[in-house]
Amino acid sequence: MDAHSPRAGAIEVENRLADLERRLASNGSVELADAVARLTRRMTPALERLVDPGASGRGRALFAPLGRSEVTTFSTELRLPNRVVLDSSSFIHPLLELLERGRPAGSARAGSAGVVRGAHAAAADGRT
Repeated sequence: MDAHSPRAGAIEVENRLADLERRLASNGSVELADAVARLTRRMTPALERLVDPGASGRGRALFAPLGRSEVTTFSTELRLPNRVVLDSSSFIHPLLELLERGRPAGSARAGSAGVVRGAHAAAADGRT
């Protein structure tokens, strides 16, 4: 979320969430649409903190799994585009874009198969 215009960003995200719910319901995924609606209600306090003009960072992200209660937020000094994504795994593409635009850094993905180092991490320390 771009902190440059926090209220406009919040409205855009709210509209994208509502649009996602409508599309899911119209495609026959009523249960999934209901789960997204519950998630939206659950993450509202975190979303409000994210759009607070006094919060740190120029770009902010929120990750919230449908079936669990935790919400993870992230802030950066680089701007992020406003996106709402429903996928089977975390959508970290915006964070990878930050790696491309920012200073050398690394990334790793942790899952049931263990930790996988990202190509950015290998390139940053000379291993490809």
